[in-house]
Amino acid sequence: MKKILLIGPEVSDFLNPLANKFKELGFTVDLLENRKILRNDISITKSYSTVLNYQQIIEKKITVVDIIKYLFKKEFIENFFKEIFINCIEEKCRINKSFKNCLTRQHLKERFAPILNNYD
Repeated sequence: MKKILLIGPEVSDFLNPLANKFKELGFTVDLLENRKILRNDISITKSYSTVLNYQQIIEKKITVVDIIKYLFKKEFIENFFKEIFINCIEEKCRINKSFKNCLTRQHLKERFAPILNNYD
């Protein structure tokens, strides 16, 4: 059985019918919802197998341990230098902003990788 993850608002003129169609075809359809308060609606529970809460998946804080861990990753260093290069071309050479952007990107990638690996 194929597992599909949809990302978006739980009440959508597009996502709900799409999820229903996938479920009719025998797929497991989960939704990653990014609202702070999930709604309990019959169309939501009927359309999706599971509704995942974005707020619970992503941690708001990046710890010092995370930063140190990221600094030793080749991917993080490469992205950081690319970000600085792009910012300097645009005449905004802001190293702090580049660093924060790369930290956020790396953090999101690590938080969502285990979830995304569970879906086809």
